[in-house]
Order: sequence, then C-alpha cells, then structure tokens
Amino acid sequence: QLTGWVGTDNATVTQTVGSYDTANAGTGKMVTVLLSDSDYQAIGSTLLSNYRFPSMITGAVGNIRKATLTPSIMANNKVYDTQTGANGTVNLTGVFSADAAAATAVASSYSFDNADVGTGKNVTASGITLAAGIAGNYQLSSTQATGLADITPAPLTVTAINSAKFVTQTDVAGYAGFAVTGLLDGQSPAGAGIEAGVTVSRSNAATNTAGEYTGVLVPSGAATIGNYALNYVAGTYTIVPARQLLVQVASSNRAYGTESSPILTSVSYLDDSSNTITDLTLSSQTVVGGNTVYTYADGADGTVSFTTVPMATSVSSGGRINVG
Repeated sequence: QLTGWVGTDNATVTQTVGSYDTANAGTGKMVTVLLSDSDYQAIGSTLLSNYRFPSMITGAVGNIRKATLTPSIMANNKVYDTQTGANGTVNLTGVFSADAAAATAVASSYSFDNADVGTGKNVTASGITLAAGIAGNYQLSSTQATGLADITPAPLTVTAINSAKFVTQTDVAGYAGFAVTGLLDGQSPAGAGIEAGVTVSRSNAATNTAGEYTGVLVPSGAATIGNYALNYVAGTYTIVPARQLLVQVASSNRAYGTESSPILTSVSYLDDSSNTITDLTLSSQTVVGGNTVYTYADGADGTVSFTTVPMATSVSSGGRINVG
C-alpha cells in the first residue's frame, strides 16, 4: 500500500514478482520487490509525474511452505531366522535437484508381516525421518512405507544315524532314525515338520551277509520342508555276525566345553546255536585314566569290559572336543 498521496490521488502497483531473502521454508520471510515507473498505474485523474515513487519495497510478509516428499523402501531379502526383523533403504520422491545430494531418510525399524519363508512378502518400514540437511525444507507424506522382499529357507542337515543288526535278523523299521543339525531357536524336528517329512531306508536292503556297509542308510524327503532347505547325509549299516558283541549307544548332543557320558542302550550278542540274542547287563563301571570302564555280564559265566570314546573328532587348543 502506497502512502503520501495528496487529496484523492492514488495509484496501484502492477508488479507481482519479487524475491525472498532465502529459498528456505519459513514464515514472515523478507520479500523484496524491485519497481520501475511503469509498475505504477494511476487511479482516476492522478498525475503520476507529480510524485517520486520508490524503486524497491521490502517487507516480512512472505511464507514458504515445506515441500512434501513421498517415501518408499527397497527391502532386502534374508535367510529364515525365526524373526520378523528386516532391513532396507528409504527412497524419496519429490526432491528438487539442488537438494538431491542431501536428500536422505532413515527408518527406525523394518519388519516382515510374518517370519515364515516366502517370496514377495510385505515389509513395513516405520519411524521414517528426514536427514537434518533437508528436514527444514521438506516434510514427509507418511512416516511409514511398504515394500516387498523374500525370506529364503535356512539350511538344515539331516543325517541318517548309523545302525546295526545281527545276521539273520530282520531290519527294524526306520532303523536308528536320523539326526538334525541347524534347527533355530530351540525348534524341534517335530515342530519344524522334519520328523513327519523324512524317512530312512536301506539302499542294499536285499543284502543280509555280515559286514559294514557305508552310505546305505539313506534319509529322504522334500528338498524344502517348512522353513528349511534340507541336505541329506547317508549313514552306515552294520550286519554283525554271531558271537560278536554289539554295543549300541543313543544319539545325543552336548554343548561345547561340557562333559557327558554316553547312554548305552544295549549290549548283546547272537548265539548261533539257538539263533537267539543274549542281552548283557551292567555289572559295574569305574573311571580309569579319565575314561569310564563298563563291565557287562551275560548272566552265565561271561563278562566283557570296554570304554566308549568319540570318534572322528578334533580337539581345540584348550583340549575340548570341537563343535561338530
């Protein structure tokens, strides 16, 4: 608004273009307008030549609103780990080229819709914030964004447990079963679907002569069961001749650095005169040189003593059996 007129004289300013003091967002910003004589238009009979007009006017009248950016995410694939946690990067749409170098944003968390294996699974990023370098001039349309990513199966090894029988005897269904390595967070073979999905068979089932047969106990099942990709490892089957002792030990696990004694499930031999199996009973056990010596008796006049030690193991520098 122009002031200083005489009487009813007046004029309007036709210039509509000015400049802000800075390009940054804010309220009450200084605006400067440069004017020439042609930017003034007389009202009524006003004679503009009677006045000296300003060539520049300024005022704290400007507002620059923050520009709005739309976030999106590029979520990363991961291997199944029982958790819904994810990670990724935030992309921004709507950034002006002059600000592109500083235009970054981060999310406080990423999460899959569930922890199970799948392709094209929904991932949600939450708590998205702009970097300090652009936060003053931009705002987000949302602090959440969604994307897609895959959860691939975790590796799992299924190994047929070595098993044995006496010559002339029939095979036991399922043999000694199988051991599973790689289950996560305390999952069990039954809970993970492995127990119901894997069987063990003998590839040389027609062979029944005494001997040790490597790699003939074959675990089989689907390549992927539930959230796991399975690797199958064959086991050894031994057919024991008559009058030879067969000692069977339960499959077990232990933590590195701990000690535990094996669980003997049976000690027996085949009597060839009657074709019957004689089971021995534990009569004593003592520790000799750090090893447990077991003594078993057959109930007649026969006894046998032996120790059990892990086979095919390596030892750490601390003298402990390595993980395996």
